[in-house]
Amino acid sequence: MRRISNDAVFQFDGVGGASLDEYYNGSNRVEAYLKTFGDKRSKWDPPAADDQTVEAEWGFEPGLMPDLLSIGQAAGANIRTLSLEQPEQLSVFVADFYREWYGRIGIPPKRLLAASFMLLDPWLALKTGSVPFWLVFNAKTSVDALHDYLNDGAAFDEIFITLFPNGVEAVGQATMADWQGVLDRARNHGGLLGVDRDRFPADLATMVRYSKAIEALPKRAAMPGALPFRKVMEFASNQSQAGVSLTGFDAA
Repeated sequence: MRRISNDAVFQFDGVGGASLDEYYNGSNRVEAYLKTFGDKRSKWDPPAADDQTVEAEWGFEPGLMPDLLSIGQAAGANIRTLSLEQPEQLSVFVADFYREWYGRIGIPPKRLLAASFMLLDPWLALKTGSVPFWLVFNAKTSVDALHDYLNDGAAFDEIFITLFPNGVEAVGQATMADWQGVLDRARNHGGLLGVDRDRFPADLATMVRYSKAIEALPKRAAMPGALPFRKVMEFASNQSQAGVSLTGFDAA
C-alpha cells in the first residue's frame, strides 16, 4: 500500500491471482504474462509501499470499532464480530451452516451454488434451496478452495458456478478446464451459469445473464421463515472452523 493521507491509501495489489510478492518482485509467470502483451519488462514497477493495511474490499478498519460499540451501547444492542484471515474462510463456514440448517428444516442439501466475486444472489440461493459457497475471484486459488471443501466430505448431486468476467487474461486465472474439474465432481449434473465459455473472461454480458440463470434453477416448495440470529451464534460456538472466530461485546 502507498499511504496518501490518514484516510486514504493507494492499493496496488488485490486478493486472487498474483501473490503480493509477485506484484512487487515479479516471477516467471509474471514475466511470461507481460510478454504475451508485447511488454519487454520482467515485472511491474508499482509505487514503493510505505504501509500495509487491510484490503479495501474485504478488510475491516479497527478505527471503526469504537464508534460501532458506542452506537450499540446507545441502542442497547450487543455487538458480535466474526473474524477471519482470508475472505474464503468464511465461505466454508457459511456453506456448512446452510447444509446443517437445510437438513434441520427438511430440505435436502443436494445443490451447491458457488458464486464468484460480485456475481451472487443470496435470495435466489435460498429460493432454489442451494448451499451457497462464495468465491473471491475467478483465480486458481478459488478452484482449489472449492476442491478443498468437496474433499472434506461435502458431496452434491448438482454443482453450479457463476464466473466473474474480469475482461482480460490475468496471472493466476483459472482455466475452463480447471472449473470443469469442479463441475465433474457433481454426482448428477454440474454447469456454469450465464457464462459463454468461448468468450470468457471477456464475456461481460455474464453480469446480466447470471441472475436469470440462477432463477431458472428448479425451486424448492417454499421459502423458509426468518432465520433467528441465535441459530448462527449456536452454530458458530459449536464449530472449529480454521481461521474463523466469533467474539461479542455486550451493551453496557
